[in-house]
Amino acid sequence: GSKGRRRRRRRDPEERPPPADWDDVFQRQEPVVIRREYALARWPMPTPAELADSMREVRVHVSAARTVQMMSRVQPWGSLPELSWRRPWTERNVSAAELFVDRANASAEYLYFFSPVSQLPAPLRAALGELRVLTTLFQPMVEANAWAGVPGVSSPLHYDAAHNTYLQLTGHKRFLLVPADQAGALYSYPRLHPSTRQSMIDVRELPPHRFGRFHAALHGRGGAARLRASEVVLGPGDTLYIPPYVWHRASVAGETSAFSVAVYSQSTPMDVYPHLKAHPLPV
Repeated sequence: GSKGRRRRRRRDPEERPPPADWDDVFQRQEPVVIRREYALARWPMPTPAELADSMREVRVHVSAARTVQMMSRVQPWGSLPELSWRRPWTERNVSAAELFVDRANASAEYLYFFSPVSQLPAPLRAALGELRVLTTLFQPMVEANAWAGVPGVSSPLHYDAAHNTYLQLTGHKRFLLVPADQAGALYSYPRLHPSTRQSMIDVRELPPHRFGRFHAALHGRGGAARLRASEVVLGPGDTLYIPPYVWHRASVAGETSAFSVAVYSQSTPMDVYPHLKAHPLPV
């Protein structure tokens, strides 16, 4: 090159890249993937065997279906006695080794673990470092949750009202993302249902004669806007930003269990949601 051209310094693969500008990311309101964002105090993260030794015993959801229907707590469930719902999973205590090491999903049961980060063992919390680096000063972290699952298990297609910064720690997860403006094709559960904010559609088992709006969007039929879905696979150290109201579905990819942390930050939709709930439901 020319004499005055600056030579680009080759970066060490193990060198930490500069931190993301989360103010800028949040304002764009578009999903963003940041590869190998070393936001943790300790890297690499504990191995599955070390996770099992640290956590010892965990309480998990046990589901016969790979897609685990979740219960949303955004509504005061139980205040309307005439409503009833049978959850499609059970819960039990298992050794952490069964979740992270021994399982490999050899049986027909699918294990899915959820916990606030604040309730994880102290050594594991220390390994995670300061998670507030995954949010902003003016949109502070409101909660941080840990998620783990065996190979093949997945969440339902759903959305959150918060800014969601999702950090993959061990294993791999595949995300399906659908823009918020296509919610009309996704058949959300009603507002008072325990699975509100989730889609009734299981993309793994899609009946050909149900969910007509979804099929029309999927194939661009009948003048429907074609479904604009995207997919990304996260590996250890990768971070995915999911804006409020963007629909997403996470599934454990590969042959090993996965462990992740989601940091939820305050958003404008969260600010206005109490006002929305104050309005009476239509008869």
